[in-house]
Amino acid sequence: MNKAGLTLIQSGKYLKAIEILQQAIQLSAQDPQTNSYLAYACEQAGDYENAEKYTRITVDLRPQSPEAHNNLGNVLKLRGKAKEAIQCFRQALAIQPDFTGVYSNLLLCLNYVPEVSLAEIFEEHTRWASTITQPGNGEKISPTDNEHRKIRLGYVSPDFRNHPVTNFFLPVITHHNKQKFEVYCYAEVANSDRFSQEIAERCHSWVNTCALSDHELAEKIRSDKIDILLDLAGHTRGNRLGVFAMKPAAVQVTYLGYPNTTGLKSIDYRITDEVLDPVGSEQFYTEQLYRLPGGISCYRPPLFYPELETPPFNKNGYITFGSFNNPAKFNARTFALWAKVLDAVPNSRLLLYRNVFRAAEKASLTRLCAEHGIAKQRLTIMDQPPADDSLPPARRYLRVMSMVDICLDTFPWSGHTTACEALWMGVPVITLYGDRPSSRLCSSVLKQLDLSQLSAATENDYVKIAEKLAGQAETLNELRHNLRHKMQTSIIGNEKAFTRSLETFYCSILKKQALPNVRSDS
Repeated sequence: MNKAGLTLIQSGKYLKAIEILQQAIQLSAQDPQTNSYLAYACEQAGDYENAEKYTRITVDLRPQSPEAHNNLGNVLKLRGKAKEAIQCFRQALAIQPDFTGVYSNLLLCLNYVPEVSLAEIFEEHTRWASTITQPGNGEKISPTDNEHRKIRLGYVSPDFRNHPVTNFFLPVITHHNKQKFEVYCYAEVANSDRFSQEIAERCHSWVNTCALSDHELAEKIRSDKIDILLDLAGHTRGNRLGVFAMKPAAVQVTYLGYPNTTGLKSIDYRITDEVLDPVGSEQFYTEQLYRLPGGISCYRPPLFYPELETPPFNKNGYITFGSFNNPAKFNARTFALWAKVLDAVPNSRLLLYRNVFRAAEKASLTRLCAEHGIAKQRLTIMDQPPADDSLPPARRYLRVMSMVDICLDTFPWSGHTTACEALWMGVPVITLYGDRPSSRLCSSVLKQLDLSQLSAATENDYVKIAEKLAGQAETLNELRHNLRHKMQTSIIGNEKAFTRSLETFYCSILKKQALPNVRSDS
């Protein structure tokens, strides 16, 4: 049964795999492999409660398994238990110090914890880099003479699929100047989908990297004569930073997928903007910062989406605040701040939506909210959107956004895709501009839309902005009907203009790469 379950997992048939593996568990509850497979299937199916249950059993059965501790850390992170997750990752590293994938998980998770300072996060990234950096094959790569051929761009990502990164990457690959650039996509994608196909159709070369070791992929990149190699993952799951440590391209850049340093000195640049990384941020990066004028990204809205509706306060008689963020971004300080917002706006409600909010998650969230002052009667937790045959199932959650008057952002890791989606649906988002780039993603989007007044400098300001906006019925109605147009006409919605700005940077770094301290916007 384990073999059948694994085959189903590899095919992406997680619910069927759970069914088979639960039968196997009844026969052998103490089999660590069965528990491990079942935990993974539950995680992929969004059943985080059972994923944690079966992973803890696996840890009990295999206490010296670094993989088991790592898996438990990943599940705890998904459930908003970042501090506990960090302990699991450190335990895995104590057992196997060279487990580089676990170290990336640890680094990623540090960004979720408000009590961990940016300086501490930077120090941990550089410590990781000292364990992974390799000399490569000793060959110094120089940029190829591009006077008589196209510039070769290599994008490396595990997220060339139905993933938030794709919302921001598709505009770029669609509008790249094919007369000047050749685009190579190195895809760490086990199960391709229609988004993978769309990206593959738009690039010069598509290489699936799942079966390639770091050395093999580095040699492939060298043989492709890539001029600029771009990491789109950072320390997120499936990254290939080990390849970048080998420096297979003349110029290496990190962009888009991870809002922090990689820690690798072999990566020359980080693409950012003035909001994410204001002047003075350089001390927390091993890469040189290049601030794109106008903002870090261009957003492509979903192909199918609901028409705009009037804000719900008009018929409800009260303000509905909402959050659609990944629960990994939840923490005690966020809940406490949201409680203050509700206290400041009488009769207001809070709606939390995510498709993983099953019964156990709802109970846990309800309890956590109550502990921080959010009464049950003012809280709605949803895991299913309203039925709507006019929308594909995967886009019906956008209908839930219409049920919200104002979105409240999380911190210290703010929303990016969710913020863009809410704004597209005409829902303003209030965010807290924090002390690290992960806390400034939403602020960057708001700046692109001339809505920086929704970006708070302090927690008290966050509450005041929410209270003020909640009392401005005319403003909320105007935003509901004007935000989508504002997104379409700003740089965040101008795919061609944004891509040209990015290409200008690519051309400039090939010319300037030998110059030290290139940190300007020009």
